[in-house]
Amino acid sequence: MNWGKGIAIALTLFIVFIATLVTIITRQKVDLVSDDYYSQEINYQQEIDGINAGNNEQELSFLKKNEQLVVEIPEKTNTRNVTFLFYRANDKSLDKIFQLENSKMLLIPLTELAKGNYSVRAEYEIDGKIIIQLYEVTI
Repeated sequence: MNWGKGIAIALTLFIVFIATLVTIITRQKVDLVSDDYYSQEINYQQEIDGINAGNNEQELSFLKKNEQLVVEIPEKTNTRNVTFLFYRANDKSLDKIFQLENSKMLLIPLTELAKGNYSVRAEYEIDGKIIIQLYEVTI
């Protein structure tokens, strides 16, 4: 075997490797955090203000009891309407939204949530101000 054949074989193997790598990468499923992230970026200052306001509020509690996830709002918190977004980073189809109205407690059956880690966003309004609190919950 001479140098020319060795170089040709190495170059061919490299081209096959790159073509295989490109094929695998282009077939990967990519989930964006949000489909409308450009419009959300425009309103991001409002989100920062809501999170800063949420840091001043009492924290919500998340407990697992009797095959349910119990979310409690402290009695001192002056709201009864809260929206919860359970966001699953690795699979958008597992995201869930729950609405709490006129109550201080939300019961979620654990069968509604797949096992794993969730980022929970609680959003509510107090005295005309949007309050956002962020939590990490493992089911």
